[in-house]
Amino acid sequence: MDRFKKNVGVLAACQGLLLVNNSVLITVNALAGYALAPDKALATLPVTAYFVGSALTTLPLSLLMKRIGRRAGFTVGAVFAILGSTVSATGVVANRPARSDADVSAPRSWWTTASRTLESGPCRHTRRR
Repeated sequence: MDRFKKNVGVLAACQGLLLVNNSVLITVNALAGYALAPDKALATLPVTAYFVGSALTTLPLSLLMKRIGRRAGFTVGAVFAILGSTVSATGVVANRPARSDADVSAPRSWWTTASRTLESGPCRHTRRR
């Protein structure tokens, strides 16, 4: 029974971290999208890309996890999350406007952020299962 309690605690902590991750990702991507988007109507496209990436990878990752196992499947999801987050953050930081021209938008940076958030979708799928 002791192992059961430990597993429940670990799973509860992981679920809590997942919910915090989703909240931060949605908030930060919307704010970064608004700051960087060439058209403010596209500000939430990075958030949409995150959920589209999750939807597009649900079935393929389920089949992959069935074939190679859960641990390897979680590792694949973590690798996608790290790659997507790193490239997205690089897109935000690398092309940000200088202080003197703060009104200049950086559309290249915005497209990098929006497209790479799509890559983080598999992370969402592998953690929820």
